[in-house]
Amino acid sequence: MASPYPIARTEKRVTVLGEEGFEVVATNSLDIERSRVSAELHPDLVARHAIDLALANPDGDVIYMPCGSLPAASVPDRTESATGRPVITWVQAQGNAPLCRAGDEQSSMA
Repeated sequence: MASPYPIARTEKRVTVLGEEGFEVVATNSLDIERSRVSAELHPDLVARHAIDLALANPDGDVIYMPCGSLPAASVPDRTESATGRPVITWVQAQGNAPLCRAGDEQSSMA
């Protein structure tokens, strides 16, 4: 999980994901307190953060970016190309969750 959040908040997200049945292999936090700061990050920095995490942890299957404020629109494609792993952003996960609950099997990110 490539997180912009403070370390304690990142660890809480790991716990929640574990409770939902996901194994988080590794995390890297930018340790940012305010969402406004996350929103102002340069996309290159966001991509590099995720790429470095993936390269340092070859056992991961997916890169999750848990913040809706990240300027992540252009980041998934670059990160996926550089790492060979799919990237799931918070925005994608939130949009997909109701479809999965409604039984749309093609929407499953699992």
